[in-house]
Amino acid sequence: MELVTTIAVLTAVVAVILDKTLPLIAKSRNGGDPLKKICTELTLIRRDLEQEKADRAQMKRWVGELHRWHDKEDPDGVKVWYVRQSLEDAITKLAEAANAQTRLLEQILDNQERQS
Repeated sequence: MELVTTIAVLTAVVAVILDKTLPLIAKSRNGGDPLKKICTELTLIRRDLEQEKADRAQMKRWVGELHRWHDKEDPDGVKVWYVRQSLEDAITKLAEAANAQTRLLEQILDNQERQS
């Protein structure tokens, strides 16, 4: 009688094990465990969010740096990033004067060479 009871218990245990493991095996063969897919997707989403956070931090640093560049002022209180029109006009006039002096010097040298 003990043998029959032992065989019955073992059969029941094997049946329970097969009942629990066969569906898992079937799921893994038919595309995997849905819970595992969800975990994988969540991991990918977490990585994307971490990258977005890093990108936002980098962008914040760039904007801060750009603000510091644009916020610098000269002694007159004018932002250094922008060129004053008067300075641009003065540089243009200086270049014209240098060109005129160069032409005049070339004429003087030509006259001296002719006289010699």
